[in-house]
Amino acid sequence: MEDLTINDVFKNLDERQNRLTDGVIRLKRSLAKSNTPEAYKDERCKRPNQWVYLYPDGHEELVEIDTTSLIANRIKEK
Repeated sequence: MEDLTINDVFKNLDERQNRLTDGVIRLKRSLAKSNTPEAYKDERCKRPNQWVYLYPDGHEELVEIDTTSLIANRIKEK
């Protein structure tokens, strides 16, 4: 088995990070084309089933997900 130097390890990590970053960029472009929002949580989410949807055009909606039907109901738009 070949010994790896610390530089080899960092090079492999850099390559993996670059591939991951490229994948995220491609995914964001795809979401923007389909007008699909990114979902995240912040202080506006008071319940476990609440999320903030950030749309590619920049507008946000606070939504509550019905855990039975998995339908998002808009609570507030910003």
